Amino acid sequence: VELLTAAPCFCGPECCTIKELTRVQRTGQRSASKQLCPISKDPALGRAHDPKHVDKALAHGPLSSRVLGVGLPHTGTTTLHFMLKVFGCCFNAHSLKCAAESAMWLQYPKHPLRPENTSLQERDNSLLQEAAHFQCVSDEPWVSSWKLLSEAHPTMRLVLTRSASPLEYAITKYIHDHYVVLPRIKVTMNRSVELRRSINIYIDHVKSLREAFGSSGRLAEACFSCGDNFASLGTALGLSKETIRVQLAHLQ
Repeated sequence: VELLTAAPCFCGPECCTIKELTRVQRTGQRSASKQLCPISKDPALGRAHDPKHVDKALAHGPLSSRVLGVGLPHTGTTTLHFMLKVFGCCFNAHSLKCAAESAMWLQYPKHPLRPENTSLQERDNSLLQEAAHFQCVSDEPWVSSWKLLSEAHPTMRLVLTRSASPLEYAITKYIHDHYVVLPRIKVTMNRSVELRRSINIYIDHVKSLREAFGSSGRLAEACFSCGDNFASLGTALGLSKETIRVQLAHLQ
């Protein structure tokens, strides 16, 4: 949070800052001299109250296109989320933590707000409606719907976060599931089977994205455990060296 306190957030003529958003989150008080992004009830969430404000951010901010993180969870999606904020993407959703309460059922099927007997078409429509409130989205449920979102937004840039290897991804996911998820639901799993399953899922996911967007120029790949950083990600997203320098200066 402290690293982000000076990063600019572009939402049109009424430009706000992450510093002001985090200050409001901590104190609940708004500075009379600052203009906040016109977002949700909690101004620190990063969800545009009106999709038109996302259009303003696209027109005035460093990132002139929507960004969809298509990497699987545990491949650097949290790091991507952080970097996109530094690059000025304040309407930014990592998983659905920033989404409207009415959309939480998209990620959590047993959520009390989930409509009964919801069809796949209704779910897709709800996902697209919620995605319209963000410039950048990553992790689930967005990544599972990359085909739907990329078709709905033809100019959207996609960032595929990768692990150093399929095995690294499988081990990271297994450790998370074994020590964080499974104890909550009291379920055991076969380590060998789960590792092999995760490796196959990872390989198929990367292959599908490369086949779909490899020659389109819309897909950028980032492996943060391999050495990719702010500069390489910014370049892949089409930002100039000067823009990257200015944005990174806010971290000093």
